[in-house]
Amino acid sequence: MAQVDAQNDQARDKYERVYGTHGLGKTAWLRVRMYGAEAFKQSEVSAENSPEQLSRKQKSFEFLLSIHEGRGRPDNPFAGLSRSELAAIVEDESGEYTDEERYVADYAKDGLDFECFQTAASFIFSAGDARPVYRGYIELLDGLSPVERFRYPAGDREKVERLLAQEEQRLGKLPAEFSIWEFMAQKGQRMDTDVPEEG
Repeated sequence: MAQVDAQNDQARDKYERVYGTHGLGKTAWLRVRMYGAEAFKQSEVSAENSPEQLSRKQKSFEFLLSIHEGRGRPDNPFAGLSRSELAAIVEDESGEYTDEERYVADYAKDGLDFECFQTAASFIFSAGDARPVYRGYIELLDGLSPVERFRYPAGDREKVERLLAQEEQRLGKLPAEFSIWEFMAQKGQRMDTDVPEEG
């Protein structure tokens, strides 16, 4: 039990360093605001970095600088990675990634979450069906790292499971294999938002 408590304490401390009020975002933005274009030179860039790593670091910094200067949001250098890959980068404190890179990966991860729930919400607007929203939220919670889990209220999964069960009583069960993430991946090939039924 003491070991579990110690692991929870470590995860909570890391949560504060990464996602907390004075965490990663504040650190990255402070450097951009203080130094502007010079901030990239101020960040720790090792001479051992490959050209690909240097390019990624530069693009990450330029992403934040463009937003800070109100020039819009350029392509995210971490776009295309899975949510779990992005979370691993955000929470990597080994020094492999700069604070700016980790924060830009967090932008990409939040973008995936937004797209997921926008897709799920389309079922409510088009058909009054909240099942994909509830299933998507459960799927999201189940995929979170122990650190990221502190961003979400305790007991949420059980509450949403009850809401999903009520909605399934009304509309029928979703197939066990239904995944909002898989649906998103196939969305470009579909012209409707019909939810497949179990059966």
